[in-house]
Amino acid sequence: MVASLDRAAFYVAVRKTPFGGSLSQKQVDGLNALLDACPPAMETSPLAYCLATTKWETGHAMWPVSENLNYSTAARIRQVWPSRFPTEASAQSYVRNPQSLANKVYGGRLGNKLPNDGWDFRGMGDFQATGRDNARRATGRLQDLAYLTKDQDLVVTPTLLLYPFIVASHPRSTEPAPRPAQTRPRRPCSVGRAADHQHLDLGRHHIEALGHVLAYLVQGARAARAGGAVDVDEGLDPQQMGRQRPAVRTALADP
Repeated sequence: MVASLDRAAFYVAVRKTPFGGSLSQKQVDGLNALLDACPPAMETSPLAYCLATTKWETGHAMWPVSENLNYSTAARIRQVWPSRFPTEASAQSYVRNPQSLANKVYGGRLGNKLPNDGWDFRGMGDFQATGRDNARRATGRLQDLAYLTKDQDLVVTPTLLLYPFIVASHPRSTEPAPRPAQTRPRRPCSVGRAADHQHLDLGRHHIEALGHVLAYLVQGARAARAGGAVDVDEGLDPQQMGRQRPAVRTALADP
């Protein structure tokens, strides 16, 4: 599916939904890196999830970022981590103190064991992989896929997650590790999430919108190759497509 995606049409469509009318060059570069990374045959649903998760976890930047733990108020810290800060007073010393906050909220869990592990293994990358355990798992998977050398280790150098060609998280792809070859294999677009954040609107506002755009484009490409018309809604939820299809068609029709 990814191999057949018309990227020009894709960017015309997603610029409106879900990116609100504009895309920066850096966002385009990040999207291209993700599309280049995904297996050519990846279908629309996992691809939409991959892109939507990156959009949400990076604050819509579509580029690897470090988790921002520089909170300006104790109330906001307590809102994000209510179980760790029972009162605003207990959170006050962590205001504008991101390193101490990271070690407080992530220390002693997620495989973190050293005093500064919470900070060193705070959320990073496209999917905000968090914790020493995630770094260890991702290292093994990315080494299997030849996106890290045997000398590169995310546990030793967590900031490798900020390289745009490394989309690291809990490796959940079922694609087998490639056989040795002269060319660099494509890696699957893995899916992960930060340790403490629940994104209740991710599906409704991002995955669904991207899924409809991708489904529309892929069905259109298949129809063009077949030399005939097909129903682009075939196999999709008709109620969902009924809500989204006109907006997608309008976006594709715009110059």
